[in-house]
Amino acid sequence: MSKNNDVLKMLAQQAKNRLRGKQCSGKKQLNFKVYCNTSENIKNVIISSKEDEAMYKKVVGLLEKDQEINVVSYLIDKRYFNSLSEQAKQRYFLTTLDKYRKFKQRYQDEQKKRAIN
Repeated sequence: MSKNNDVLKMLAQQAKNRLRGKQCSGKKQLNFKVYCNTSENIKNVIISSKEDEAMYKKVVGLLEKDQEINVVSYLIDKRYFNSLSEQAKQRYFLTTLDKYRKFKQRYQDEQKKRAIN
């Protein structure tokens, strides 16, 4: 939980600095994107890592192929998965499914936005 609080504090500090017109001074920059839902006036901040973006590209590739495949077996790192305990395997599996669901929704939202423009 501490890591999430640190990330939130860092994002808040970066926003505060932007409002003041300051640039970050050598501190760690987070890779994040802001997605807006104009119909409900909601903004989501998605904190992503390089691994997540690589997984997103895999999901896009799967969705564009439009084939029936076992998505999880394609997305998980089998070597890492086999090294985990049973409880950790379940957590990794569910996390991967959740990321796939979010990435699929993000892809569909981007496709809708492109169709509108």
